[in-house]
Amino acid sequence: MQYVLGLAILCKKYKKNPIVRLFIDNQFIDEFIVNNTTKLFNGPLWPGIPPEDEQLQLSFANKYKMFELDEKILKDGSKIVLEVQNTDSNWMNGFITKSTLIAIHNIFLIPKSLLKRYQLIFKAFYKHRRIYKEGKRMKNGWAGWPLAASGFGDYHGGDTTIEYTIQKKCGIYIFDVPEENEHEFLCLSRLINGLCSFDNFDKYLHEN
Repeated sequence: MQYVLGLAILCKKYKKNPIVRLFIDNQFIDEFIVNNTTKLFNGPLWPGIPPEDEQLQLSFANKYKMFELDEKILKDGSKIVLEVQNTDSNWMNGFITKSTLIAIHNIFLIPKSLLKRYQLIFKAFYKHRRIYKEGKRMKNGWAGWPLAASGFGDYHGGDTTIEYTIQKKCGIYIFDVPEENEHEFLCLSRLINGLCSFDNFDKYLHEN
């Protein structure tokens, strides 16, 4: 089975672009430069929803880095590791007033076959009330499968390492679910449903 790992990384650039190295456990996957061209915009949960319906608008990134992973390199307890190389600042005599900062806007892991059918799955769960009502978030700020429950949102400066733990549930690999959310791990992400409706989403999948 093939999986898709998707990353949306925001960057506030000072002078230089940071570099990110991606590992699954100790296996090197890729190295790439993060520029400051990824921006956020509001978009609809479903195609055709008018912008004035604010409850059904979400914050999306306009660019994603996507990787197709073979299931053979994943296991229960695996770590997805992002090593960020970022020493860009105006450090002088122990003081820093300007530096390049990056933030993980969101990260997801999902079987490729399910990603292609995500909107159909989302509609079925929504119809049977298996996800939360619009605007309600789960504990710890988790926004539902297949997103990670932590390790996103905050800006980081300097060299840093960000880790995500993988677990196996119902026969598929997912990001580690907080203990208090374990009975809700099949609650689905509105954000991924919205992404699947964009015309360029499939293009990103095949370009990376």
